Order: sequence, then C-alpha cells, then structure tokens
Amino acid sequence: MDIGVVIKKYRKEAGMTQEEMANRLGVTTPAVNKWENSNSKPDIELLAPIARLLDISLDTLLSFHENLSDTEIEEIIRKMDRMFSEEGYEKTYEWALRLIKEYPNCNMLIWQAAVMLDARRITDKCTNPEKYDKQINAWYELALHDENEEIQHHAADSLFGFYLRKKNYTKAEKYLDYFSEHDPMKSYYQGRLLQEQGKIKEAYDLLSTDCKEEMFPVLEKFKNDYTDLVFNTAKTYDIKLWMSGKYSIYKISIYENALATGVVNNNAIDSYYTVVEENNDYKININNLIAKEELNTENSNDYVRINVISRKIYIDYEEYEIKITNNTQKTILMDGYRKNNSMYLQDSVGGKKTAYTNEIPERLLIINPLLSITRTIKFNKSYTEKISSKGITFEDIILDYDEYKKQENKQEYSNVSNINVGF
Repeated sequence: MDIGVVIKKYRKEAGMTQEEMANRLGVTTPAVNKWENSNSKPDIELLAPIARLLDISLDTLLSFHENLSDTEIEEIIRKMDRMFSEEGYEKTYEWALRLIKEYPNCNMLIWQAAVMLDARRITDKCTNPEKYDKQINAWYELALHDENEEIQHHAADSLFGFYLRKKNYTKAEKYLDYFSEHDPMKSYYQGRLLQEQGKIKEAYDLLSTDCKEEMFPVLEKFKNDYTDLVFNTAKTYDIKLWMSGKYSIYKISIYENALATGVVNNNAIDSYYTVVEENNDYKININNLIAKEELNTENSNDYVRINVISRKIYIDYEEYEIKITNNTQKTILMDGYRKNNSMYLQDSVGGKKTAYTNEIPERLLIINPLLSITRTIKFNKSYTEKISSKGITFEDIILDYDEYKKQENKQEYSNVSNINVGF
C-alpha cells in the first residue's frame, strides 16, 4: 500500500484534518495533501514523527511485510484487468512484477496475478507470449508451496495444464502429486495424460475387471467414452437424488478411485454431480452444468432497462447473460462498490447470492448515455440450499458516474437508484 494511502487512512481514523496534521508536523497543508494523493512523499526525517502522530508503527506506515486482505487483493486484480485494456500487456506485466516484489510472501496475490497474466498473454495482443513462461511458472511454483491447500491445488492445476500443452508429460505428471488420491480430477487428469501420449491401452489397464465388464467391455468403448463416464446402473455407484424439482442433482458416493478406475472398497467419498440419463444410461457431467434456460424477462424505470436474456446453472454458481440500457443523458454505473452485495440474486425466501466480484470489474458495468451493454455475470453458491432463484437485484445504480468519481467519500453519494428483475 502506498505511504500516502496509509497516511490518509490513519489520519481520518484519528479524526484529524489535513491542516491539523500539517500544524503538528510543522509542514504546510498542501504538503500533506500531496502525500495523500501520491504526488510526493514525506522526507525521511518526518517518518517517525508521522508514525507517532498517527499512533502506528513505522512498519505499518511503510507497509512493511503487510498482509493483504482479500478485499485488497480483489481490488488489485480489478486494477490489473483495467490495465490490460488501457495500457497493454507489457506495462501490466511490469507493474505486476514490481507489485509482487513488494509483497513476496502473499501467495494468494502471486497466484491470482500469475493466472491473469497467463490467460491474457494468450487472448490479448502479446507479441511474444512464450518469453513470459519462466517468470509466470516461477510464480506458480511459489504458490505451490503455500500452506493453504486450495492455493497449492490451483497452482498445481495451472502447471499441469501448461506442461500438458507443451507436451512435457514427465513434468505434467509431477504436479498430479499435489492432488488428493480421492480427488476425481486427479483420475481425470491421469486419463488425459495417458490419452495425450496415445497410451489408451495403459489407461484401460487401470480399470478393475468388474469395471471393465460393467462399463467398458471393449477397449474401443473406453476410448470413446472415457472423459464422459457411463454408469450402467445407478445402484453400482450409489447415486441418490439430492434435490427434486425442475432440475435434478444427484449425490454420488464414489468409492476410492471409482470415477476413473472402477476400484471399489468401503472408503466412500460423497460428492455432488449433475447426472443425465441417455439411452437408459446415467452419465456424469464433468463440468457440473445442470441446465440452460432462455429467460428474456425484463424490467425498467426512468433510468435503466434490464433484460435478463438467459442463464446457465451449475453446481457452484449461476451464470446470467444480461442486457442493460441506459435511458438517461448521463453515464451510469451499475455497481459502485459503495456497499457489500449491492448486486445479487434473490431466492424464494429472501436470501442473497452475491456476484463474484472478479467477474464484474467496474469498467464493464459503466454505461454511456442512451446506450446498451450486454454482459455475463456469475453469482456464487447456487445450490447450497434447496432453493431456486427468483430474480436479480441491482441495489446501487450510480446515476451520474462523472459526479460520483469526484466524490471523496463514495459512501455518502446519494444519487442512486435500484431495480429488480424477476424470473
């Protein structure tokens, strides 16, 4: 965090004006203003007096070994997203490089920044994407040794995919060690690895005799169906209906490595999957897609018209395609981040499912006067309860974005509207 941001934060917490702070330090008010706006930095001899005045340590003032919060990391990733479009890949990469040097122990930041840079060098105009291989993979390796197993898993997944694309199968296989033996994705990746090498027979040999007899009686059937496994009977894999209603989700007890190997013992792992029935066979959806729907429902007021075009429903989230039309003569912002969860799904009992903030960077929800945008927005944790979504609420529509940008205290901005679109 920039020293000016720190000074401003703790000055306000102390209930002190810029003028008061300047008088106590023996400097001018414009000098304090320049610090807080990052136009200059305080002289080194002033650092200790500033820290004492604000009742903080020098480490805090200088952001030394500061742990970034999840909110701060999200803001950094949003800034990276804007920089790719506004300044290009090279400048964004250099900025990320400096940032990671500033926070060398924040593996969550390192991993997320590496993912952004990894994906963007393929999709954006990057003249020589391969020159970044070494550094991006080095960041993944750092994240790989984090104490957080989730970060380890994501880093291993990224490295496995990279070396699989490069056809370096020995290195790709190394990263499978970071997946639990009970993780179905490990079995899936093992199968992909063997298939990429043309080792279909070796993959087939992983199956137990019972599994071959029941699911893949011939090698050719295994070859054609491996990535979309066929369950001949629900009973074999203990499939139980988890949720009734319009969509069906099943709870599947997978025994040891049964997803890929068919090996069955009493060490059961319960996982939730969507299951479809095709030709009297049960098939598991690897991507956990439950359903697609055309909605074409809309609502409007004096300021905006919102058309919810369609949705895709997955186990862990819902994905909506929406069209938003600005009916005013001013630029508007659909979510100003003034408050938490200002854009959310409503369920049948009034609960909220909030949007993934990294899926809706601020710049994508700015709409110019009398124009429309179409965006896809993801909402989290759709099916933690047996409740279906009834509509989308936009609780914090900023009606004058230019005015809003000038507002120092965004929480006090009052020119807002809201709208709900029911399904």
